[in-house]
Formats: sequence, C-alpha cells, structure tokens
Amino acid sequence: MHGFAHPDTRQAMQQFYGTLLGCLVRELDSGLQHPIMLITTAGGSFSVEFVDDAPDPEQPWRGAWIEFITDDVPALHQRLRDAKTPEFRHPGSPHLYFRAPNGQVLRLLTEAQLKSP
Repeated sequence: MHGFAHPDTRQAMQQFYGTLLGCLVRELDSGLQHPIMLITTAGGSFSVEFVDDAPDPEQPWRGAWIEFITDDVPALHQRLRDAKTPEFRHPGSPHLYFRAPNGQVLRLLTEAQLKSP
C-alpha cells in the first residue's frame, strides 16, 4: 500500500509508527521534494508520500485501512489511548479503529482474530 500525507505530519508519523506501534521507519530519497517514508511491520510494509495536496485527514474513511497484528491488543490499544490517538467504531464492525496523524485508519488484531471469520 502507498498512501499520502501532508509534509507537516512527518514527525508525528515517525513517532506514531516507530515509537507507538514499534515499526521500522525509514526515509527513502526518491528524488521527490520530500523523502518517502517506508514503514515495515513483521508482516510487510507500506509507504507514505508527503505532498501538499494530501487527502484531508478529517475524512480517513476515504482511503485504505490497515490492520496490524499484535500479541497484545489491549496493551497496544492503551498505548494509543495514552498518546491521545483518535479512535472510533465503525457501525458495521465490532472492532475499535484508530487514526494515524495523517488520518490513516488502522485496527489492531491478533493472528487468531485475523484467521477467524
């Protein structure tokens, strides 16, 4: 997945994905105005391109949603809450969702939850 974010969210994105979620965060110089951020998890990676005309973070449901696998969903939920990460519930799902600094929606689940219907 490749997403977009406004350049002024770069530092918050590094802290959110690197510090809060424990992902490996690297910047890749691709010749663009801003380096691309590559975020790597145990299950794969995705990238974020920083552009002035990025999608509105107040409408996060307009883009792709990411699922993160963790061994301890409640503990990571609490870390995100302690960091004042916006959260919400979707009426069609029993899961709790969070919003990254660029508005990216994510949910946390265990490997077992991923395999269940």
